[in-house]
Amino acid sequence: MNTRMRSPTYPSTPLAEAIEIIRKLHQVERKNPIDREVAAKALGYSGISGRSATVLSNLIQYGLLEKAGKNEVRVTDRAVEIIYPHSDQDRATALRAAAREPELFQGIMKKFPDGTPSNNALEAFLVRSGFTDAAIQSAIKAFRETFLFLEKETDSGSYSQQDAGVVESHSDQQDERLQKMASPPQSLPAPTKLNRVPENRLGFDVIADGASINFHNRSIILLGGRISTRVQARELISAISALMPLLKEDNDESAPTVVDNSPSEDR
Repeated sequence: MNTRMRSPTYPSTPLAEAIEIIRKLHQVERKNPIDREVAAKALGYSGISGRSATVLSNLIQYGLLEKAGKNEVRVTDRAVEIIYPHSDQDRATALRAAAREPELFQGIMKKFPDGTPSNNALEAFLVRSGFTDAAIQSAIKAFRETFLFLEKETDSGSYSQQDAGVVESHSDQQDERLQKMASPPQSLPAPTKLNRVPENRLGFDVIADGASINFHNRSIILLGGRISTRVQARELISAISALMPLLKEDNDESAPTVVDNSPSEDR
């Protein structure tokens, strides 16, 4: 019996297009939990079909739409932050998180940490990952256009500044980057100022708007600053998760501890 081969899940819609789609859905339904069929109709479809289901899946993969119950979805906080941001920096942070959310994009960034590879290299990677010929070009187009859009909107779209969730913790290159971070973290000049790890030291740049993080002496996570929004919290949690493999096991007596380096008046 012939079985139709299916590609792994991937967003066939570039991020810029997905944002316009979620904007339309938010204008009609706001952040209310709604049935998937209602969401599809709000986007101009007659109901759930192959195409409308794909569109909703794309929005979910970018973190612009989330499941809200049995057969229900709703617009996410990230989507609202992109559409109606509190500041340009909040929007940029949310855009970076959305661009780096799809599992396929994370896999590409992990495989090619020095920047976007050639189409031939991408095609070979997708073939080995189980993609069909019909899906390969669509996946490449969505990936390339997403990061071109991110670069245009944030001036830092190159994923060589890796997202924390796709850091390769045990590579020789990572070890060199960590050696450069042996000095204590710099203090925050102001709690609202964006703090960044210097480019490519840990494979990502933005940690969290309003917070700082430093992997001190290759054994201790030093934190400082304030977290006041969910977007900021997600960014910080993602960064800490990336550093966890570098720490000793919990049952190791020499295991380091997490140090809170936040200003005293904030405690």
